[in-house]
Amino acid sequence: MRSFFAILSALFFLSITGCKKFLETKPSDFSVPEQYYSTEGELNDALAGCYASLAAIGTYGLYWSAFLPHSDDLGYYNSTVSTANAMVYDNTPSDTYYEYAWRDFYYGITRVNYLLANINKPVMDEQKRRVIKGEALFFKRVYVLPVGKCVGRCAVDTRTC
Repeated sequence: MRSFFAILSALFFLSITGCKKFLETKPSDFSVPEQYYSTEGELNDALAGCYASLAAIGTYGLYWSAFLPHSDDLGYYNSTVSTANAMVYDNTPSDTYYEYAWRDFYYGITRVNYLLANINKPVMDEQKRRVIKGEALFFKRVYVLPVGKCVGRCAVDTRTC
């Protein structure tokens, strides 16, 4: 019984003491925009992240390039399996092909927006900065175009353009 009260009182005293003295409050295992984009190398890494959305499964990695072009009259999907999806002219709002495409295109748009918002942060050669900015603006258009073709007008953050 005595050990129970000792453990209970130890837990009580540990719970009322603060952790700010010995715990770090800034993250060290991942990057946040305030701590990133401070060198030319980090801008190039962020630009490489913009390339990554091109190869994602929802975009040109699989669905957008292989499955979804067959959902109109320009392609033909030859399969004996009768499933409800875009390839057999049965589009629903819950279709995962469009969901993944939408998600991955907007991941790319978000990455480009972060890069463009912080493009002037590091001290570097202006010619290299213009090249990175030009590629980022190109990627933004590449990602916005298919979304606009599917849904018409789409909400895109244009503050960083």
